Amino acid sequence: MGKDKLETVTFTYDGRRYYVRAKTKQEAIKKAALQEEALRRGEVAKSRQTVDEWMDEYIATYKATTSKRMVMAYRSMYRNSVQPYIGRIKLSSVKPTDIQRIFNNLPDFSQSHVRKIRLLLASLFQTAVDNDLITKSPVRNIHIPDFTDGERRALTEDERRLFLTVAPEMGDIGLFFLVMYYCGLRPSEVARLTEDNIDRKNDKIIVPGTKTKNAVRDVPIPSALTIPVRDGYIFMTERGCPPGETARRKWWIKLVKKMEEVSGKPVASDLTAYCLRHDFCTRGEEAGIPINVMRQIMGHSHIDTTSKWYTHGAEKTFQNAREKIDQFNADFARQVQQ
Repeated sequence: MGKDKLETVTFTYDGRRYYVRAKTKQEAIKKAALQEEALRRGEVAKSRQTVDEWMDEYIATYKATTSKRMVMAYRSMYRNSVQPYIGRIKLSSVKPTDIQRIFNNLPDFSQSHVRKIRLLLASLFQTAVDNDLITKSPVRNIHIPDFTDGERRALTEDERRLFLTVAPEMGDIGLFFLVMYYCGLRPSEVARLTEDNIDRKNDKIIVPGTKTKNAVRDVPIPSALTIPVRDGYIFMTERGCPPGETARRKWWIKLVKKMEEVSGKPVASDLTAYCLRHDFCTRGEEAGIPINVMRQIMGHSHIDTTSKWYTHGAEKTFQNAREKIDQFNADFARQVQQ
C-alpha cells in the first residue's frame, strides 16, 4: 500500500519560497503559519551555506588582519580536525552531537592544541549566529575528553644513546628533533626556522619565537649539530610548507618506531618530542649553567618556569653539590690543621 498523499502549503518570506506538508490541508496551513512566525522572530536559520563555505568567508572577514602564519594554522586545524566531519554539512544542520564527534575522534593531541580547535569552532559558529545565519551555536555543552600532555621529563641515559644513534640516520626528520635536543627549541620554533635565522658566522640561532616576546632570543649552536644551508625554511613538508603540529606528530611517530626497531623493545609511552627540550634544560642544570642564563636560552617568560624544569634534575645536582661542599670542608679542615 502506498503512502497517504500529503497536503502542501507554500509561503514566501524574505524572497525565499517555503514548502510545508501535512496530512491535511488545515494542518499544513497551521504549520506554515507557525513556521512563518518563527522566521519573523529569527528562530529558524535561513542560511544554505555549508560549513566549508562559511569557513572561507570567516577567514576572509574576521581574520583579514591576522598574520599569514596564523591563517595557515587556522586552516590546518580546520582541514585536519573539522572538515572531514562537518565540512559539507549546512551550517543550520550542524548539531552539538556533530561537534562532540569531532572531539571524540581527535588523535592524541596536546591539551593546548585541543583548546585551540575548540576556540576556532566556538568563534566560527558564534560569528554565524551574529550574522543571523544560524540561531544557536552547536558548540555548547561539549565534553572535551582528557588529552594528557604527559609528564615532561628528561631522557634517561639509555634513551639519549638510542635517540642519538637513530636521529642522525633519519634525514630531515631526525635533524628536526636534533635541533630540539641540542638547542632546546620548541617544536613550533624549529618548524619556523629559515636560513635568515641561522647566524653561521657566530654559530647561533636567532629564534624568531612563536609564544611570547621572551621567546625571541639567540641560542648557541653546539659543534655536534650541523644545520644545512637551505633557501627559505629549513624544514618543509611535502606540501612545501613548514610542518604543522600534525606533521610534526607524524615525524615523531616515525622516529619512535625506528628507535623501537633498533632497540628491539617499546619506547616508554611518556617519551614525547617535548622531552627533548626538557632534557636540554636538565643538561644545562647538570652542566652548571646559571638559571637566569638558562631562562634566556629557553625563552621562558618567568624564571619560575625554568626553576620547575631545573628541579627535575635536582637529585643528581644535589649529589654534585654535596660532593663539592664535602670537598670544600675537607680542604678547609686541612688548612686549619696546617
